[in-house]
Amino acid sequence: MFGADGRILTDVQPWAGGYYTFDARTYLKHTNVYEPARWGTWYMYDETGRCVSGYKYWQNGLDYFHPGTYLKATNEAVWENGNEYWADGGGVVRTGNWQIEHAIDTGTSLVGHSPYVWGGGRNSWSIAARQFDCSSFVRWCFANSGVFAGNVGDAVTYSQTSLGQGVPWSNIRRGDIFFMDHIGHVGIYLGGQYFLHDSPSSPTGGVGVSRLSDVVDRDDRAYAVPWYDIVDGVVRRLV
Repeated sequence: MFGADGRILTDVQPWAGGYYTFDARTYLKHTNVYEPARWGTWYMYDETGRCVSGYKYWQNGLDYFHPGTYLKATNEAVWENGNEYWADGGGVVRTGNWQIEHAIDTGTSLVGHSPYVWGGGRNSWSIAARQFDCSSFVRWCFANSGVFAGNVGDAVTYSQTSLGQGVPWSNIRRGDIFFMDHIGHVGIYLGGQYFLHDSPSSPTGGVGVSRLSDVVDRDDRAYAVPWYDIVDGVVRRLV
């Protein structure tokens, strides 16, 4: 980052409507890190290096950073789409419903450890091997919380669209399931535009967490678009 006089800038710098930090030794922009500024206050920087406001999925948890101050919410209520969540002492945002959180925690435990297998998760040995596709993964997550999300042998996206209660996309909340690509894919909404799913197009090639603004597949012209471009608007609330 260069200033108006052409000199390299370091420390926190305002730029393009946001704030960025540049290392005093390497002069490089800090990215994907939660760290203290020189005055001791901690801030989160995203993959572009911009200081985060709003929701950010970080280290297997959802955090919220206040716009204006950029400080992490802790021990307080936060809101999204008219739905109230709670940010605990560590800043992790949850609903307070144990079935929702247990289903999400169960699924999150497989992030990076369960590659996508089409047709997987529909018998005992496949489940034991943690081989799932999108709909069987959702079924398994909720089954571990005692919530019905389809039968073991035949849970598919089309049958899951009739489960639970339908809610408008504008009111989607953490723990809801929603559908994409003409009901061809399903994920569990985490909040802050993030979702948990099992897909070869997730960051892990299987069970992973994506954001609706992430590109589905840069190598496929039909899917070189953000996830929100293929969202169907069908949302089901199971809990």
